[in-house]
Amino acid sequence: MIRVARQMEPSDFETAVGSLGRLYLTNHPPPTPPVPSGYWNNHDYWTNCKDELMEAYDATCAYSGIRQRFGLQIDHYKDKSFHPYVAYDWANYRLCIGEINSTKRRRPDILDPFTVKDDWFDLDVWTGALSPAKHLDPGLAAQVKNTIVRLKLNSPSHNQIRRLWLEAFRAGHMDATAIRMVHAVVSAHLHRAWSV
Repeated sequence: MIRVARQMEPSDFETAVGSLGRLYLTNHPPPTPPVPSGYWNNHDYWTNCKDELMEAYDATCAYSGIRQRFGLQIDHYKDKSFHPYVAYDWANYRLCIGEINSTKRRRPDILDPFTVKDDWFDLDVWTGALSPAKHLDPGLAAQVKNTIVRLKLNSPSHNQIRRLWLEAFRAGHMDATAIRMVHAVVSAHLHRAWSV
């Protein structure tokens, strides 16, 4: 996981999402949390800004760093079932792959990609595994480890993907620019470790 710079709200966001969402919340106040998923049926106005999110965040999963044009979902960092009044706020949206979105769900103890620092997560260049950086104090290291575990960022598939890109780089099959186009976490590590 690396820091994701928060991007400005698009100029048409208020019309396409914000005002529609607030009107719905005003006219149909949400029930006491957790709000059932059916409450949002036909009122998932956040999908109106998916193209803008994809462009603003370079089609990159905020949690895994995987860049892809298809299959990314809109995650509500503060889960809409417990925080319905920020369901239509641009600042609450993070792009993520479906696997992570369903794993994250209602976990309030996941680190926010907007606030993490690039050097909080170490990447093992041989296994592809993530771990808390050694310089972190114990409390922050525990939060980083918790985020890795909860989001399954060290699943065999995630480790394999990172390991394959690292192997391609070491073998000279891909340069740092090409890796930057497919995996932000691996790219950030290469930049920190080898200044490439």
